[in-house]
This record gives sequence, structure tokens and C-alpha cells, in this order.
Amino acid sequence: MYRRLLSLLLICYLPMTHAASGLQGYTAHYDVKRNGMTLGVSERQLVKQSDTRFIFTSRTRASGLVGIFVSDVVTEQSTIDINGAELRPLNYIYAQTGSSKKKNIEIDFDWQNLRLVHSALPGLNQFPAGAHDLLSYQLAVGRELLAGNKSFSITVVDHKRIRTHSLRVAGTETFTSKQGEVKTIRLDEQAEGQPYRFIFWIAPDLNYLPVKISKVEHDGDKVTLILRQYNGKKIKLTNSADDDD
Repeated sequence: MYRRLLSLLLICYLPMTHAASGLQGYTAHYDVKRNGMTLGVSERQLVKQSDTRFIFTSRTRASGLVGIFVSDVVTEQSTIDINGAELRPLNYIYAQTGSSKKKNIEIDFDWQNLRLVHSALPGLNQFPAGAHDLLSYQLAVGRELLAGNKSFSITVVDHKRIRTHSLRVAGTETFTSKQGEVKTIRLDEQAEGQPYRFIFWIAPDLNYLPVKISKVEHDGDKVTLILRQYNGKKIKLTNSADDDD
């Protein structure tokens, strides 16, 4: 049971979005829920090191009742370079610590030669131009939305393979929060060869930050990330057309 809860908690694999031009640093906190039950919390932080270099970090841990039985913490970090209009991941690190088996993955991107060093996949040594890691992916999605694209695909180097993610705009929805109305773009995603799909609610007025993300399994089981704090301000979202929390 707790192994399943842990696998649901590790929703930090979920890609997120942020505008690809005029990037600003931010800190966002999310609750991780399954069918209304809180499994954990996730913190995402984007830090600007220079005009062309950003560090994006994600940290997810169990909380509440689940935290009594599952002490795992998952940390991801991506170093991202902005080369003109192009966003390039340079290094990606994944670390899982706690009660379960430890897991560490590091991926280095050599853009001059399109060569890859993947600690978990030594046989995977090349990547296509325009590829992303699991965190820099968010910036690529933000750029597509900012450009007004309604349907697009992005290549991602993940922990097991290079995979294509297909996304399409499915409409708009409005939430209410302590800060007032939050208008969002609903974005549906299907990853190549996966039995699940993601749904994102992305707020252009928050620099294309996702305020809610759902992972829907083929059997209808749903895990949700929902924004509760943004740059130190508490936010409680209600009145979603797809609110199950």
C-alpha cells in the first residue's frame, strides 16, 4: 500500500510551465493529493544566476499520515542556459532518499556535439536538437503557449529514454483564490507510450505558472498537484470546473 502511495507521491516527474522570455525567479509550494487525501508537498524554485543562466529545483516529500510511513524525499535540479531564443538544459540531477531504495541520476548535455552522458543509461549517448530534461521541459511549454501555439510536441530526455510529449490546448477555466480570480489555460498532454495522461491549468497572469496539475491513470485514478503558496503569498483555489479536491 505504502509503496503505491510513494509512487503517487513522486508526481514531481510532472512537467510544469513558465514563460520562456523575460524569466523571473519564483518559489511555489503545492499540495500533492490523491482522491482528496494529502500525500505530500512539493516546492519548486526558479533562481536566476545571470541573464542567460537559471537553476530550477524541485523538492517533494510525504506529509500528514503518509509521512508517518514514507520518509522519502525526491529532489531534482536542472541548470538551464538561454542561447538567444533557445533554451538548453546543461545538467540535470535527480536524487531520491529516505526509507525506500536510494536512487541517483545525472544527465549532462553537450550541445556543441549533441552528445549525452546519462548515468542510468550509458548506452544513450546522443540527443536530438531541441531536447529537454524533465524540468527544463516546463520552460519549453511556456514558450509554446506564449507564442500562441495550440498544439505542439516536445522531446524530453527522462530517466529511462528519450520520449516525445504531445500537448494541446483544451480551453480556458477560471479559479477563485485569496488573491482574486485566476484565469487559466487548460492543457492536455499525452506522453508517448504511457498509459496515463496529464492535465495542466496554467495561469498567464502568473507568468505561465501551473496552478493545478492532474495525472490521470487509465483506470481513472487521479493524483493532483494544487498551488497553495506563490512567492510567500497563500493561495487557496476553488471553483474549478474539474475540482475533485
